[in-house]
Amino acid sequence: MDETQPSLIAVDLQKIRVIPVARSDFNRWDDLIVRHHYLATRGMVGACLRQVAVDEGGQWLALLGWTTAAFKCQARDRWIGWQPSQQWRRLPLIANNARFLVLPWVRVAHLASRVLGLAVRRLDSDWRQRHGHGLLLAETFVDGSRFRGTCYRAAGWQILGQTRGFRRSAGRYVAHGQPKMVLVKPLHARACEILTAAEPPTRFLPQEVHMDPLALRLIGPGSLKEALAPLVDPRKARGKEHRDYAGLMTLITMANLAGMRSFLAITEYIAHLPSDILRACGCRVDLRPNRVRPPSEPTVRRIITGAPAEQLDQITTTWLQGQGLWQDAGAIAIDGKTLRGSHIAGANAVQLVAACDHATGAVIAQAQIETTAGEIETALHLIERLGEKGLRGRMVTADALHTQHRFCDAVGEKGGTSC
Repeated sequence: MDETQPSLIAVDLQKIRVIPVARSDFNRWDDLIVRHHYLATRGMVGACLRQVAVDEGGQWLALLGWTTAAFKCQARDRWIGWQPSQQWRRLPLIANNARFLVLPWVRVAHLASRVLGLAVRRLDSDWRQRHGHGLLLAETFVDGSRFRGTCYRAAGWQILGQTRGFRRSAGRYVAHGQPKMVLVKPLHARACEILTAAEPPTRFLPQEVHMDPLALRLIGPGSLKEALAPLVDPRKARGKEHRDYAGLMTLITMANLAGMRSFLAITEYIAHLPSDILRACGCRVDLRPNRVRPPSEPTVRRIITGAPAEQLDQITTTWLQGQGLWQDAGAIAIDGKTLRGSHIAGANAVQLVAACDHATGAVIAQAQIETTAGEIETALHLIERLGEKGLRGRMVTADALHTQHRFCDAVGEKGGTSC
């Protein structure tokens, strides 16, 4: 059909399908939104997904656009009941229905609610295929001066209240004077429970790209375990269930390389490692059931909090560089971060500066920010530690804090290029 001069069409509701838009059709989808949606804007911000409703002949009937969730929304956040510290990490588990357009030449009763139902039903799988993780909740904002949200309510969405009439622009909130209705649709029966859990199951969290430690030499000559052998066990001799300290540090280092950051996530990762790896790392074997017992979460916590962090990091960095993992001159990202779970007894949380490989997500090196030196000085120290072997021929990226001559000069002296 020529969509510049369409004729009215009607279709069977039962034969409608919702499918993701192929990349080759992105421009067509955007052009229709600009021409027929009241916002008339091209493109969407952040992670996004375009869907289209088609009839049995493949003719486009309605368009849907999903983006990352709103950074803040009082009605939604109050309904979920999460803490700010949880919100920042788990926002990617919510998608915002930023665009919904039934094409003007389509005339089908109840089409909008039918399309919304079909779209939400497959939203989790479509998002997972496009962005590598699923979703728990869908949200949308409806302009009450134009619409009443009838199709959303008919499709089972819940009205939570209204926004305060602000929009986020360049990191600031600007009043636009047009409050909108806030509606949500859970995509999982326990959506709120998972979003507010102290440590939700890792399968629900967005997974970053990290290296596979099982592909490395972990045991034997030249292995990670051999490299960690010089570490001195700070534990007392009595009461040690797992006596191989280098083995325990090997397991914990593997979990970190795989992207595990919390004590519980590290424990879960170790528990699912092959039994031969656990045996080789000295984990206790229960003779009667003849099974290997992985370290518990309290054991992992004690080992990590008592580990010589600077020495451990230097050993790991040197060993990883010796594996030839970064000889392809890939990019390195240098950034500051806060160590989760390190805020104890009123003390400040541990602040780190880390150098990560763009391709694998693995932490190549990291250093703690001391009280007398800020992130900038620590980053310069980290560059010095990486040296020419770690930086020659590589692009080094950093945030705006490090856009200084000292940082660029330090990277250049080691043979790298800053960005």
